[in-house]
Order: sequence, then structure tokens, then C-alpha cells
Amino acid sequence: MIQNFEQRFEPKNKMQDERGPVRDCRACQSALQQSPYPELRKLTCDCDDQDRIMIVGEVSSYYMKQQAQETVLPVAKSLRIHNAVSVSVRVPR
Repeated sequence: MIQNFEQRFEPKNKMQDERGPVRDCRACQSALQQSPYPELRKLTCDCDDQDRIMIVGEVSSYYMKQQAQETVLPVAKSLRIHNAVSVSVRVPR
């Protein structure tokens, strides 16, 4: 008997469930990793139990912070975005 994709790959443990927030969180991390901006590839995405994704890391400008948020926005379908990226402005000596 042939099973459909969801039945064959049904997680045995609910913690491994790849639906909803977990899937969207991984999609957000993947979007950052595929960014044309090298700074954004160093950022990470964390999901909490309140259906919120948190973008974490450090960038060099507020423009890059906004780019991080805009990068994950299209794939964060069921999640609210919390942009916790810090901006480190380095003053040349």
C-alpha cells in the first residue's frame, strides 16, 4: 500500500513536528542564509512558544537591521517577528 508523504514522514515525537511555527522558523533561517548580504548570513532565528520569531545577531547599520526583517517577512507566515538585532557602529580611529 502506498502512503502519502505526510503519513510516511509523520514525526514520532511532537517536538520534531515540522509543521506550523517550526517549519516557518526554519524557513526564516534559510532565507537569512541565502541573503545576498554577508552580514545577514551571520544572524540566527529563534522561535518561542508564543508563535514569535526572534532575529538575533549584530549588524553594522540600521539599514542592515531593517533588511534582516524584510528578508524573513515573506516566509514568516504564521509567526510574529521580533527584531532583536543589535547595531554596532564602529567609529574609525
